[in-house]
Amino acid sequence: MLITSDTTVCLNNAILNKPKDLNEAKLMLQTLSGKTHTVITAVTITDTEKCVTFMMKLKLLSENCLGRR
Repeated sequence: MLITSDTTVCLNNAILNKPKDLNEAKLMLQTLSGKTHTVITAVTITDTEKCVTFMMKLKLLSENCLGRR
Protein backbone atom coordinates (compact mmCIF):
# COMPACT_ATOMS: atom_id res chain seq x y z
CA MET A 1 0.00 0.00 0.00
CA LEU A 2 1.19 3.49 -0.84
CA ILE A 3 -0.34 6.64 0.68
CA THR A 4 0.64 10.03 -0.74
CA SER A 5 -0.64 13.54 -0.13
CA ASP A 6 0.05 17.20 -0.80
CA THR A 7 -1.34 20.43 0.59
CA THR A 8 -1.81 23.84 -1.00
CA VAL A 9 -2.73 27.11 0.69
CA CYS A 10 -4.62 29.89 -1.13
CA LEU A 11 -4.94 33.51 -0.04
CA ASN A 12 -6.95 36.05 -2.06
CA ASN A 13 -7.32 33.53 -4.94
CA ALA A 14 -3.53 33.10 -5.16
CA ILE A 15 -1.77 29.79 -4.48
CA LEU A 16 1.10 30.17 -2.03
CA ASN A 17 4.19 28.17 -2.89
CA LYS A 18 5.82 26.02 -0.26
CA PRO A 19 8.34 28.03 1.78
CA LYS A 20 11.99 27.54 0.83
CA ASP A 21 13.33 27.95 4.35
CA LEU A 22 12.41 28.73 7.95
CA ASN A 23 12.39 32.51 7.42
CA GLU A 24 10.04 32.21 4.45
CA ALA A 25 7.79 29.88 6.47
CA LYS A 26 7.59 32.42 9.30
CA LEU A 27 6.75 35.20 6.83
CA MET A 28 4.03 33.06 5.26
CA LEU A 29 2.46 32.33 8.66
CA GLN A 30 2.55 36.03 9.53
CA THR A 31 0.90 36.84 6.19
CA LEU A 32 -1.86 34.28 6.80
CA SER A 33 -2.44 35.21 10.43
CA GLY A 34 -5.85 36.76 10.99
CA LYS A 35 -6.87 36.38 7.34
CA THR A 36 -9.38 34.02 5.80
CA HIS A 37 -7.54 31.53 3.61
CA THR A 38 -8.18 28.13 2.06
CA VAL A 39 -6.24 24.93 2.67
CA ILE A 40 -6.61 22.15 0.09
CA THR A 41 -5.21 18.67 0.69
CA ALA A 42 -5.34 15.81 -1.80
CA VAL A 43 -4.67 12.21 -0.76
CA THR A 44 -4.14 9.12 -2.93
CA ILE A 45 -4.17 5.58 -1.57
CA THR A 46 -2.90 2.88 -3.91
CA ASP A 47 -2.40 -0.85 -3.62
CA THR A 48 -1.98 -3.62 -6.17
CA GLU A 49 -5.71 -3.70 -6.95
CA LYS A 50 -7.11 -0.21 -6.49
CA CYS A 51 -6.29 3.52 -6.49
CA VAL A 52 -8.43 6.03 -4.61
CA THR A 53 -7.93 9.81 -4.61
CA PHE A 54 -9.85 12.36 -2.59
CA MET A 55 -9.54 16.04 -1.74
CA MET A 56 -10.41 18.08 1.33
CA LYS A 57 -10.93 21.82 1.10
CA LEU A 58 -10.95 23.81 4.33
CA LYS A 59 -11.74 27.47 4.56
CA LEU A 60 -10.21 28.83 7.75
CA LEU A 61 -12.13 31.71 9.22
CA SER A 62 -10.59 34.80 10.70
CA GLU A 63 -11.51 35.95 14.20
CA ASN A 64 -13.61 38.71 12.59
CA CYS A 65 -15.68 36.17 10.65
CA LEU A 66 -16.23 34.20 13.84
CA GLY A 67 -17.48 37.34 15.60
CA ARG A 68 -14.52 37.43 18.01
CA ARG A 69 -12.57 40.63 18.29
